[in-house]
Amino acid sequence: MRPSLVPFALRCSKGGELPGIEPLFSSPGAFPVRALKGGPAEETVTLAGRLCTASDIIAENLPMPRLEPGDIVIVGNAGAYGATLSPAAFSSLPKAREFFLTEDGRLLG
Repeated sequence: MRPSLVPFALRCSKGGELPGIEPLFSSPGAFPVRALKGGPAEETVTLAGRLCTASDIIAENLPMPRLEPGDIVIVGNAGAYGATLSPAAFSSLPKAREFFLTEDGRLLG
């Protein structure tokens, strides 16, 4: 939820300052995004969820390697409330799954 507020807040503010909305929004670069598969950036994408709402865009104009269905994208600094802040049951969505990535890149969960 927090990373998706960055582009939403920037659109609402038309690029101006946004005082008083921390901790939900701190800065445009607060939540680094990268693909777990690595590789060179091959395309510029808009990274969005599947809710079809204005607040479900995580990043815009993001250089990424070519992603395929099932690839994992990491959103850093998103916080410990992923499952808590996720809109469970909205549009019949299942409960959010959480995964843990070890320092050496192994995926747990």
